[in-house]
Amino acid sequence: MSVTQDTFSQYSGIGFHGQQNTDFPSWISSQHAEGGAIPFGVAVSFGTADHQAVLGGAASADLIGVTVRTQAVENNAAGESVYAEDKAMSVMEKGRMFVTVSDGATRGAAVYVVPATGELVSTVGTNVALTGARFLRSCAAGEVSEIEIK
Repeated sequence: MSVTQDTFSQYSGIGFHGQQNTDFPSWISSQHAEGGAIPFGVAVSFGTADHQAVLGGAASADLIGVTVRTQAVENNAAGESVYAEDKAMSVMEKGRMFVTVSDGATRGAAVYVVPATGELVSTVGTNVALTGARFLRSCAAGEVSEIEIK
């Protein structure tokens, strides 16, 4: 006997850190990880050569986008799912994705990048603005929110 689902939500659920929300159109480019392994769901900026990207970034103009979670990479020796150095990685330049926000977020607020780590946060401080990005869901510190990059 099959089980019938009889309740549906109008809104999509929360995804995993770095996961693309495929309900919306997106623009994702391929870049090669430069300077070491790069985790999912962090901002990257232009590297030293064409199609290379480094973790974080010192200026908004240098930022390319946010790395997208994929099942196409194997875990490293520490058991982490990351893009290995010199390997191709998917970088969302436009679209919607889910990210863990260490300091919490408010719906509609701007998205900022910690320059050294590429972590996405909601506070300005010494962080760099991810131009055209905003949080679409409010969340507490350490929870997952959804961002939109335009």
